[in-house]
Amino acid sequence: MILKNKNYHDKSEDYQAYQHQRKTPYLAILGHLIFLITLTISKPAWSGCHPIDSISHQPAVSLVFSGTENQSNTDQVKQHCTPNLYKVKIGSSGEVLSSFVVSERSSGSSSTKVVDRSQISQGKPASGDNSSNSDSKANDGDPELGVLRLRLQEKPPTPRKPTVYLQGRVSYFRSDNIFAGVDPVDDGLLRPGVTLLAVPSLGPDTKLITSVSGNLVRYGDRSQLDYNQLKVNLGVRQKLLKRTYGELGWSNQQLFKQEGGDRFAHYNSLYLRLSRRDWLVKNLALDTSYKLTLRFADPDTRSKISNVFRASLAYYPYPRFKAALNYQLALSDYTERERYDDYHQLIGRLSYKISSNSQIYLYGGQSFGSSSNSRINFDGTVFGTGMSFNLPLF
Repeated sequence: MILKNKNYHDKSEDYQAYQHQRKTPYLAILGHLIFLITLTISKPAWSGCHPIDSISHQPAVSLVFSGTENQSNTDQVKQHCTPNLYKVKIGSSGEVLSSFVVSERSSGSSSTKVVDRSQISQGKPASGDNSSNSDSKANDGDPELGVLRLRLQEKPPTPRKPTVYLQGRVSYFRSDNIFAGVDPVDDGLLRPGVTLLAVPSLGPDTKLITSVSGNLVRYGDRSQLDYNQLKVNLGVRQKLLKRTYGELGWSNQQLFKQEGGDRFAHYNSLYLRLSRRDWLVKNLALDTSYKLTLRFADPDTRSKISNVFRASLAYYPYPRFKAALNYQLALSDYTERERYDDYHQLIGRLSYKISSNSQIYLYGGQSFGSSSNSRINFDGTVFGTGMSFNLPLF
């Protein structure tokens, strides 16, 4: 009885297996598909899959799931790796699943990396190719996280320097011989003003300098002499040497009476300026300049040719503080009358930067010189203070 039941049971199992085999194709396809999806999103559990150095003598072996693989290689891989996936097909049309590459590492572990095949089609080598043999050793990352590729950030562009500035100032000047006369007059004047300055670049070492300035000049005790000043300047500045600059330009200046607004002087000038800065030691600089001016005036008795030499020895004990000793020599030759002047000024100046765009200053010293006009006397003491700012606009 037991033998019959066993035979019946065996026949029943054979029959069920036969029926099962008839239903297997579609279920097998579905099962393989689910397995492949699992393979791509998680770490596969390979049983007994080890590196095969005898195939390509490389530290890693890559298998591309396609129907045209080298048969000798795939036969060897079948003997060492399970499951056997190299012949998996989807659908009745026999379309081969070949979107992924399985890469086995030779680092002693059996971890497997699934790589997008589109990277190979775009010329990116798989981990087992000869061209990336050395890279795969250097770039082996955590088997759980894979290889993290860092994207280099581009260096941000250098901010564009502003070329238009608004400058402002308020200054007070006083002298015991403010009118340079033989009969000295002690008085002071207050001078507030603003300037719109533009310095666009014409080349790597060339700048165009344009400015429009307006100033109010107010005397302390002689208000009847108060006047307003309007000045326009246009020039080109060129770097000549490492620390030497040259500037050629034109300026127009008009003076108007404060009462009534009548113009009482008009100057058109052509000028040439040379300037240079030399650092003598770490915090000590010497600034020198020369300016040649040809002035055409209305009235013409004020037309002249002038040569002005300036030298400034500046000391910077702190980043915001500056102490300077300034000397100026002005030689003036009037073209429409018999007059020749030489004027000297020696002053000390202290300045402090309140911020990167503003400063306050204080100066004082002595003026002296001579003139062919007997009514002119330049001897006197000068004193001044003020505040200025330089605001970048765009």
